Amino acid sequence: MYIKLDVTTLQLLAFTDASFINNKDLLLQIRYVLVLIDATNKANIIHWLLIKCKRVTRSVLVLELYGIAYRFNIGAVIKSTVNKILNINLPLIMYTDLKSLYNYLIRLGTTQEKRLIINVMCL
Repeated sequence: MYIKLDVTTLQLLAFTDASFINNKDLLLQIRYVLVLIDATNKANIIHWLLIKCKRVTRSVLVLELYGIAYRFNIGAVIKSTVNKILNINLPLIMYTDLKSLYNYLIRLGTTQEKRLIINVMCL
C-alpha cells in the first residue's frame, strides 16, 4: 500500500542488522530496510533485502561494518535516483544497533583487514 508523502520534508532512512546464525552452510546474514519518511512520520518502504554474506569474518564488528557499507551503497543509489526524479536534496540517514560500530566509525579506529579499510574509507 502506498502512502502519499510530503515531498518537501522527505528523508531516506536506512536500518540494518547483521547476524551470525545457525545455517547449515554456516553463512552470515545481512538484513536491511530503506524507508522514505516525511515530517508527519508517514512512511513507505522503498527497498528491503535479506542476503547471505559469503565473506569470512572474525568479529561481529566486521560483519556489521560490511552490512552498513552494503546498505550505504544501495541507499546512495536510491537517494541519487529520487533526487533526480523529484529535483530535491534528499538526506540519507543511517541507523545502527551496534554501539561499538558507531564508536569505531566516529573515532576512526584502525584495522589491518584490507577489505575493511576500503569499506571504512567509503563510509
